[in-house]
Amino acid sequence: MAIESTHNMITTYTSQKNKFIALLTAVLCLGFPALSSAQEAISVSVSPTIYDMTANPGQVWQSTVRIVNPNPFELTLSVTPNSFIPKDEDGIPQFIALDESDVVDDTLAEWITIEKEITIGPEQTYELPFQIMVPEGASPGGQYAALMISTKPAEGTSNISQVKTSQVISALVFLRVTGDINESGTIRSFRSTDYFLSKPETRFEVRVENRGNIHLQPQGEIKIYNMWGKERGTIPINQQTMLGNVLPQSVRKFSFEWSSEWSITDIGRYTAKVTLAYGVDERQFISADTAFWIIPWKIILTVIVVFGGLIATITWAIKLYIKRVLSLAGVTTEMTAPQVTPPPEKKKKTPLTAKAVAAPIEVSILDLRSKLQRVNGTWLERAYVYMAFVKTYWKFFVGIGAALLFITLLAFYFFGALTPQRPYQVIDSTGSIIAGEGAEDKSLQNAGGLPISIINRTTDQALVDRVSEAAQSVGFTIASSSVEAGVPEERTVIVYNPSVSEQALLLSRVLNNALLSAFTSTATSSEMIVVYVGKDAVATP
Repeated sequence: MAIESTHNMITTYTSQKNKFIALLTAVLCLGFPALSSAQEAISVSVSPTIYDMTANPGQVWQSTVRIVNPNPFELTLSVTPNSFIPKDEDGIPQFIALDESDVVDDTLAEWITIEKEITIGPEQTYELPFQIMVPEGASPGGQYAALMISTKPAEGTSNISQVKTSQVISALVFLRVTGDINESGTIRSFRSTDYFLSKPETRFEVRVENRGNIHLQPQGEIKIYNMWGKERGTIPINQQTMLGNVLPQSVRKFSFEWSSEWSITDIGRYTAKVTLAYGVDERQFISADTAFWIIPWKIILTVIVVFGGLIATITWAIKLYIKRVLSLAGVTTEMTAPQVTPPPEKKKKTPLTAKAVAAPIEVSILDLRSKLQRVNGTWLERAYVYMAFVKTYWKFFVGIGAALLFITLLAFYFFGALTPQRPYQVIDSTGSIIAGEGAEDKSLQNAGGLPISIINRTTDQALVDRVSEAAQSVGFTIASSSVEAGVPEERTVIVYNPSVSEQALLLSRVLNNALLSAFTSTATSSEMIVVYVGKDAVATP
């Protein structure tokens, strides 16, 4: 069974009088850690909060749940298995209590055998064993239950705060019954909540529908691009975690707040594309895209005015320059009245060659040179000549200045728009920063030499060698390697102790997202992780 958390999460729970908040503890099954405030300094924690396992019909599965009483007084707890189903698209489940008068033995909660009442001493930890007996005729697919653990009022104690109301915590159980498993998912919708934005800040919503009979954990990312195809953010979805399941025949909504560094050069049409992978038996991929616009209308209006003025100024300057070129070439643009008498013989016109086009500049330079030659060379007189020259040809200088400014603004725009990346930030629905500035990398990168055992359930020894190399590349040491005879297994299963869930998740990532299954915490250190190698154990880079 796989713990749906990269940490042994500790959760604290509220009074039953606010049952809605208490039920939020079960949101862990769909991807959100549940936290609630304790009343009267009473707190209880459970670890692991999520179990995920696979079993065959007729199989018996055993494990333990660790319950911690951090209070300085004794607690009496009652334990009740409940079923649950999706309540809405935000990950909040609806619990269904067992009707003991009408037990039909067709739900996971009815298959669980567990002690109904326990007492934990002050500041003590209790390992509560439980057993799941899967019926022979169990239907293939997903089965889901919650171990509801509630406090009871304290009795006969006067020197401590009394527990006046019951409090509830939960550990969720996901069971995959083998057989005709149907893993089928699709993206129901993907959108930005705002189509027109004044700055790069919006919320993305991805709605994933599970059409199969087993829970799915979609993993992937959303990539955001500006109109020039440059990336402006990456939003991870369910990466480096066991959270975010979508239960069968339900729709789950994932929401993210994205904001990026603002730049006038990034205005225009943006595109966001989501790509997700899911599936244990066979990895499948789904994708969708959406578009939105970032148009700060006040800035756009200012840009239009500035660029319009520059273009008008440049056009005016070009017209004056052309008129000057034609004048120096002996061509007049003025219209004359028709002549009654034969016109005098016209002078031969000078063709508009490159030299003729450059003639105004040449004439101006010669004029400036002649004036400079007539002064005695003092800096004040030369400055006066230059000022007079600029005043005489001010239109030319205005046109040149406008052209240079226009080119500079264009270069600034394209340089900014084509910048490969900009700082950004992504916040999930719990308010946590999961990507970009301020995000913490909480994923384990190295196993720190933890020993693992490898059992080959295939006929391919080379595959086992690659698994060993992949495990060693992230810091595992190989304690033992053996071969288990029998029918070759298709899937790789990593069986691990709940105390090393982070290391197991790391190993799963490098072994093609191998299936995780936790066992009881009574194993020795050398048995913390056992890898049963199947045909799908192709190590990923």
